[in-house]
Amino acid sequence: MPLAGDNFFLPLIDSLVNEGDGYNTGIELTLEKFFSRNYYWLVTLSVFDSKYRGADRIWRNTAFNGNVVLNMLAGYEYRVAQKHTLTLNAKIVLAGGKRYVPIDITQSMEAGGEVFDWDHAYEKKYSNFLRFDCRIGYRSNFKRFSQEIAVDVQNITSHKNILLQKFDPGTGEIKDVFQIGIFPMLTWKVEF
Repeated sequence: MPLAGDNFFLPLIDSLVNEGDGYNTGIELTLEKFFSRNYYWLVTLSVFDSKYRGADRIWRNTAFNGNVVLNMLAGYEYRVAQKHTLTLNAKIVLAGGKRYVPIDITQSMEAGGEVFDWDHAYEKKYSNFLRFDCRIGYRSNFKRFSQEIAVDVQNITSHKNILLQKFDPGTGEIKDVFQIGIFPMLTWKVEF
């Protein structure tokens, strides 16, 4: 049975039974250097296990059981002039792969569309998630307002993170659908 909230849609379920249990266990470590001397950094590591059991009393992975998440971010500011600052920021996220419900190819071929194998839900996971973002900005502070122009480059390495898998009834193959690759943005922000 599909879980609600692990994707971009909610399944239509007309009745549920409240006979399940779940648990999350783990440990988190955070190291932080607060902003001073023009720079900061932060590292967090979470190692965890997330399980549930339904009315059948069998313990299974939850959809969110990636088992590990590592976040690292850092920033530096360089004063160019009295009211003008150059800012540099970077962020790296490494996380255990997203758990998924496999597609039953045989049943999908017979049905002409995706049929999920709920008996093996969340046993496997996609490859690890990796994303590296960078930002360079130029901030100007004036008496009545400030402005900043910046270039953000998300997923600068264009790492292919799997979003989901789709069944192609024409070929009988399962194809990976990836999240967005490298994504540059130019922003201009004015604050009063």
